[in-house]
Amino acid sequence: MKVRSKTGGVIETQSEGLWSGGRQLWWRDGKVGDRLELVLPVAKAGRYAIVMQNTRAFDYGIFQFYLDGEKLGGPIDLFGKENVIKVATWPACELKAGDRVLAAEIVGASPDAVKRYMLGLDYVQLDVPK
Repeated sequence: MKVRSKTGGVIETQSEGLWSGGRQLWWRDGKVGDRLELVLPVAKAGRYAIVMQNTRAFDYGIFQFYLDGEKLGGPIDLFGKENVIKVATWPACELKAGDRVLAAEIVGASPDAVKRYMLGLDYVQLDVPK
């Protein structure tokens, strides 16, 4: 996914066999209140569930996700004692064709986390509900 904007931190591509395609978008060292905006291309208008796969680790934060400025559910805590994968799925919604904006906002960190507020994004996909 293409980065549209960010208000803080560093963005890199991280490589490891844990992720699909062997890479993830890695946002690190932001602070509470920082936002990362990504371009989510929608090829055809329709009803889609948004599925996102993230990494969980000891220095990852709690994030609120938005689509075109609207909250996608509640905050997601990506703290984990080991590097593991976490999948989030949001209920189906109508999406117009074109570039949508998927944003992540740092809202905090687990009390046990090292406060580096990292986010690892493996993939985002649009699923047609069954």
